[in-house]
Amino acid sequence: MDIPLEVKGFEGRGLKLEAKKFGGERLSIDGNPLKPVKGKIVVKNNQGQDIEIKLKKNPVLFEVEQIEINGQLIRVKAPLTWYQYAWGGFPILLVAIGGAVGGGLGGGASYINLHILRSKMNGFLKYLVTALISLAAILLWLVIAAAVQGALSSPK
Repeated sequence: MDIPLEVKGFEGRGLKLEAKKFGGERLSIDGNPLKPVKGKIVVKNNQGQDIEIKLKKNPVLFEVEQIEINGQLIRVKAPLTWYQYAWGGFPILLVAIGGAVGGGLGGGASYINLHILRSKMNGFLKYLVTALISLAAILLWLVIAAAVQGALSSPK
């Protein structure tokens, strides 16, 4: 999914945020991807001036939420609400009772849930799918815990 960016000084240049096939995003202009140099993207505007562009990522989902161009902030994705973080992040609580296995399953389920909640899926369906993913993580942890317990308690 490409997000076109209409920014003063870059009119007619096709400035956009492109989603990569295997995750992540990149910025492009005039059909050419912009690559960061030492963590910064610098590009010439229509007047030939160097302009710095900063990609501001969500610290949990590692997705670009905002782009800062010449001091102007452009929101490209709406932030999740506190209750979406709570709902989607619920499986991470498996770490409290499930140790490393619970943490891995819970963390993975939470990450997937938050991406689904950020998606364009129907509202009710988002919550149904994320509830099923959370339930699947819990059930899988129970199966693994039972298998490990059975293996450890079986006579030799």
